[in-house]
Amino acid sequence: MWIRTKDVDKLDRIIAACREWNALSEATLPREMKRRRLKNRSIQVMLKVAYGLFWRPNSKAPRSVVLFQGLRSSSLFCLFPKEELYIIGSWIERNYARAHGYGFIPAHPVLYSLLLAIHRNLKLPARWHLRRWRRWISDREVTVVVYEDTQPIGTFLALLSDSDEYCYHAICIQHGHFNPRVSPYRPDGRLTEYNLTWSDQQADWISNRPEKTKVVGLPYEATAAPAEGQLRVLFIGLGAGPYQSDGIRLFDNIAKAIRSSFGTVEISYRPHPQEFGEPKKIVECERIFGCIDRSEKVKLLNGPWTLFIGEVSSLLYEAKQSGHLTAFLPVDPNNIATGFHDITVDPENLDALVDSIREAIANPPPLPLNRAAAGDALQRFTTAVRALGILHFEART
Repeated sequence: MWIRTKDVDKLDRIIAACREWNALSEATLPREMKRRRLKNRSIQVMLKVAYGLFWRPNSKAPRSVVLFQGLRSSSLFCLFPKEELYIIGSWIERNYARAHGYGFIPAHPVLYSLLLAIHRNLKLPARWHLRRWRRWISDREVTVVVYEDTQPIGTFLALLSDSDEYCYHAICIQHGHFNPRVSPYRPDGRLTEYNLTWSDQQADWISNRPEKTKVVGLPYEATAAPAEGQLRVLFIGLGAGPYQSDGIRLFDNIAKAIRSSFGTVEISYRPHPQEFGEPKKIVECERIFGCIDRSEKVKLLNGPWTLFIGEVSSLLYEAKQSGHLTAFLPVDPNNIATGFHDITVDPENLDALVDSIREAIANPPPLPLNRAAAGDALQRFTTAVRALGILHFEART
């Protein structure tokens, strides 16, 4: 297949963006990045690249398409005609698409060809797929909704085309809280043309294009249910960072102090997704805390009133916005509080934490005044996208 110079330059930009993010991440997540690097250089990747060369985008897709990356924003799918909505992902997304009548595009052909280019500098398969994709979007109106543009698939979709070249727009819906002091690397949303963010503060950090950014709050509805008798406490996992062991030790001390002060307490630990790659660590945490929380996040946040304890993180922010009690524990010295928690834990004075919990039980903190823009999540999304002028089809309301 003939490859244009413009396509070669576009692919080089995608590869450079992925390599830049990987290099910056090495500083904070060296073990995790080494694990990924070894996995992505394996012979299995090359075999999957060869298999993926036989795939091409669906030529029968309609002329107007909205393409969602994964299922994180599945609550928004009901806004669009089924024949115009496509999902890109793995077999999980494929089964979901088939069950609900949506179109599906497998991620693996592009993903593994990009991994080959990023880690082995073998670019021909990736050029092949880039050319196919650009031909596919050249005669369509395509709006892509991603949740990240730092990993290969999200970066590919974000940089696939400029809006002045084709009728192609990439929107990133914020999926996690970003702290520039802890995350020196590029946040998700920096590469996409448009951004929908949780708050003004996050918008300032994520995007340098205020005219193409809208604050929509959390992309779902969640409000804590009334407490169910005994105190519920959930510790938020710290991931694979260098302070993980220190955090577990501090969590253990806090759990002991709470148990001794409140008697019957329901305590659980919710691992960061990175921690599930370390089964021994999960077993150890289950031994310490008694329960590993694997529940669906929105269901958890709509559950009984709970004390969430952890560093500044996405879940701590979301718990506060949903009306739960939140306690910030400083573990990483760079991870400073940003004002969206109820209690700051002093590891040297756990009696003060116990007193603060008793006060909160007697007088629960009010819901944040700015926890959402007007309307529910569907209405906020629709209003924002139309205001940005990128909804090229009439969404159902």
